[in-house]
Amino acid sequence: MFGLHLIKTGEIEKDYAVHLAHSFDDRLAADYDPEIDFSGKEARKACRQTRQFLARIRRFLLGNGSQSASCANGHLARGKHGEILEIMPC
Repeated sequence: MFGLHLIKTGEIEKDYAVHLAHSFDDRLAADYDPEIDFSGKEARKACRQTRQFLARIRRFLLGNGSQSASCANGHLARGKHGEILEIMPC
């Protein structure tokens, strides 16, 4: 749904979909492949890319009518219909 509604429409850049797919594949490998090993360098790169992804999604949401707020558990945004969306943990 991410690709269909945000990537194909051009609202979010394709690089973010590629990162999301790679991250999902890595998560599955980490969960189910006992032979998989990620280096510290790979982990730091993935964390950096994830922070960039979250920042981009936050900009998209805030630019499309969501309202931002902070709370003790993280940074929250409200959707167009008032629903609370957690964007980034503190």
